Amino acid sequence: MHPAVAAPTPPPPSDTTDPVCGSWTFNGEAVSGEAWTNSAPQSFTLSNSTDADSGIEDDGGTCSASANSTCTEQIKDKAGNTRNCTSPVLRLDNSAPSCGTWSPGADPSAWSMAASITFSLNGSSDG
Repeated sequence: MHPAVAAPTPPPPSDTTDPVCGSWTFNGEAVSGEAWTNSAPQSFTLSNSTDADSGIEDDGGTCSASANSTCTEQIKDKAGNTRNCTSPVLRLDNSAPSCGTWSPGADPSAWSMAASITFSLNGSSDG
């Protein structure tokens, strides 16, 4: 009779896939694309990154961006795979908005004897 042989231990599951970047916030608000402010540097926060295979170990953090630039936060899964996640662009706007134009050329401070008058203010940009 032969002695019992233990079944071999299966190898641990393999995870070679990088984790997936989560979402960025700026001043507590979700942001993608660009973030506008009037001073720099400013902080972005990355959170809720995921990894479907081994699970996430480090899902993000906070990084600081200078004017007209981005910052990078590295995430990591439990298998050691990493990915660098890039923040949205931090844009500066130091120009006050300008008033639009009154239409149809009415003087908003003028007196009128009409029961009602119609006017509109057309918007403008500060760019």
